Amino acid sequence: MPPVRAHVVVIFLFIVCVGVPYLAWKSKQRLGDGPLPMPRRRFFIQTILVQLYLFLIAVGAIWPDWRALFELPPAPLRAWGAAALMFAVLLGVMWWRWPHRDADSKERLSRILPSERGDYPMYFLVCLAAGVFEEAIYRGAAAWLLERFTGSVILAVLIASVVFALAHVIQGWRSVLVIFFIALGAHALVIFGSSLVPVMAAHALYDAAAGVLMPRWYEREKARNLSPP
Repeated sequence: MPPVRAHVVVIFLFIVCVGVPYLAWKSKQRLGDGPLPMPRRRFFIQTILVQLYLFLIAVGAIWPDWRALFELPPAPLRAWGAAALMFAVLLGVMWWRWPHRDADSKERLSRILPSERGDYPMYFLVCLAAGVFEEAIYRGAAAWLLERFTGSVILAVLIASVVFALAHVIQGWRSVLVIFFIALGAHALVIFGSSLVPVMAAHALYDAAAGVLMPRWYEREKARNLSPP
């Protein structure tokens, strides 16, 4: 690996494995139990820009092989079928978990998900960015580089899954654990389908569905709790 590339790789892995989890934890502390410190639209734009920034560093870290991030699966039916199954399972888990979430978890999600119709166009862009950029960063570049450095696919997947889960700590520690297992499933799907693209699509669609369904469930519960017995 040329020296310049090596520096970019080290910077990328440090940012992804250390910097992003640390900043996510600090954001969780700053947010606490209060409202977002900025309008939702600004929060969504900031989220997209951060993901784009990390994606560009990821591209630089694996240059000139970055096109492999968007290679289509060699067996499309198998890969897309597995992605569709994963999407359906995730929807089922989301529906099952919602009644078991504590009030604080639901409140945190309500603060970062759309609350009115005007929020959705920008939120769906966030979903698209998350699906494409996060998969390229964690399931793509980070996993590939960690495998190169550790010599182990399993260790690379575990590390990438842990840091991906910690990057979502703003959703709460229970969600971090769930996201860790979702990340493991996503890595397995990438390996099974030999492509990131179906996983990108499943990720984006799941986030979009969460942004539509969870706020409705939350408002329905609030209305039910406020209604007289």
